[in-house]
Amino acid sequence: MRLHHIGVETANLQASLDFYIRLGFTLVDRVRFLDQDIPFLQLGSCTIELLEVESTASEQHLCFEVEDLQAIRGAKIIEGPYTLQNGWKTLFLEGPGGEIIELLQRSCPKI
Repeated sequence: MRLHHIGVETANLQASLDFYIRLGFTLVDRVRFLDQDIPFLQLGSCTIELLEVESTASEQHLCFEVEDLQAIRGAKIIEGPYTLQNGWKTLFLEGPGGEIIELLQRSCPKI
C-alpha cells in the first residue's frame, strides 16, 4: 500500500488551483464526481486533490519539503521562518481555502 494523494478542502476552487500552481504544482488530471469538478495536482511524487466545500474549519496542515525556503514568492506567510534544533528551517503559509501549509527545508540550498 502507498499514499496516492492528499485531499485539500477549499471554499474557492479556482483560487486554490491558482495558488498551488504558483507553488510549482502541475494540473495532471480532472475528474467529475457527484457533479463536482475535482482537479488533481502534482509536484514530484506528491499529489493533491482539491475539493470545493462550503466551509473549511480544519486544524490540520500539509507539509511540503522544499529545497530553498527563500525561493517561495507570492504566498502569505503567517508564521516563521524558524530554524529548528536539528538545522531544518520551516515556515507556515495560509492557502486560499484557509488551509495551513508548512514548508520545510531540511538541508542548505545548493549554490
